[in-house]
Amino acid sequence: MKKAIIFTVIALALVVSAVAVAVHYKHKHEDDVAYFALRAIHARAESVDCKAVADASYQEHCASGKDELRKYMETHTQAETLTEILDCGVRNFNRWTEAHDACYRDKETQQARDLEQWTEKYPRQAANLKRDALENARRRDAKAAAAVK
Repeated sequence: MKKAIIFTVIALALVVSAVAVAVHYKHKHEDDVAYFALRAIHARAESVDCKAVADASYQEHCASGKDELRKYMETHTQAETLTEILDCGVRNFNRWTEAHDACYRDKETQQARDLEQWTEKYPRQAANLKRDALENARRRDAKAAAAVK
């Protein structure tokens, strides 16, 4: 009778430990998948080169060489020529800035959308990341406060 009870307890302990191991590895696998997906979101966002997008935007040709400037000055005054050169440069800069800013906004919007979907799909991992970020911020603030004293 004692052997049967001992055997039952041991068997039950083995089953409980096997279930615990299975749950642990299931969570670990879910964590790995979630963090891989998160890295993919960050990699996709980093792969967008807004400078290249802005550089590829239309740029108006501004007279810059001696011959071009002489030709332009044949029909315009010196002040008009200088004004046109400066205005052309400003127009190009504004076009470049608009294209760069639009690309950056689109990139940020897409990344926010992707992170929101990731948070919905992996709520446990998102909560862990948030907890870790808050804990790190608290530690950093404590170090900064200690350094000031």
